[in-house]
Amino acid sequence: MLRKLTRGHADCIPSSSASIHWLKQRVVRRVVKNLRSAKTLVTTLAADSTPSKQAFALIYRYRDLMLVQPSTPSSIAPAQKIAQCRLLLGREQYSPCHIVVADVEKRLAAIALDGKFYSFFKSVPEGSKALKIAAILSGRGEEVVITQTPKGYAAWLQEPGAQLAPAKQMRPISPVFGPSPCTVLRDRALFQPCRLSVSDLAAPLVGIQFQDSLYSLYRKEKNADEAIKIAAKLSQHSDEVVVICAKENYVICVLEPTAVIFSDD
Repeated sequence: MLRKLTRGHADCIPSSSASIHWLKQRVVRRVVKNLRSAKTLVTTLAADSTPSKQAFALIYRYRDLMLVQPSTPSSIAPAQKIAQCRLLLGREQYSPCHIVVADVEKRLAAIALDGKFYSFFKSVPEGSKALKIAAILSGRGEEVVITQTPKGYAAWLQEPGAQLAPAKQMRPISPVFGPSPCTVLRDRALFQPCRLSVSDLAAPLVGIQFQDSLYSLYRKEKNADEAIKIAAKLSQHSDEVVVICAKENYVICVLEPTAVIFSDD
């Protein structure tokens, strides 16, 4: 599936200019259809005994194409199911491990959470970049986990068909159950601002309608790191959260299960 880009070609990538041209065309053509194809090619080339330095430089250059937004921001239909993500600030909230997946010989660094495996995708130093990755990839159907690291943040992507990699000293993975899911949005067309009516409040609340649910405005933050911290804490307390990446700030909204759209009538 996601790793078929290099299947059958790992041993036929010489260091000639013709092969580099073939590699470039293949990556550019396929990476827009497959989010992780470039990462897979890096993994495959790393297993080669004499990989081309040109090839490595080329792949890392085009790997960022995975995070390029569609040409039209509203190309994702509002009715489309957006994958949810998890924001984890504590090391105790997940279990690190290694996994094996189809079509990749080398085992992959991963984390285990809620009975699922997530392979390492990318590390970034800033919260704004972490939220951008979460918004883009979850908008394309990828279930994402963002963890905090000493140097910033790491993004992990779900691997549905993965298995725990065998090791010399097998350690049982303790089951870890994560917080409530979170949704990160960048596309204005995916939600609709509105006013909400909640039964125990007389005045209407400012909020948004996202898909079939209503969320009240909880807070606005200019700092992405602070927005991640607040959203993660709310999720830890079983609140379903939407984080909107606006131009000047980050808007945090909380699910209101019993709310209805406010009417002036």
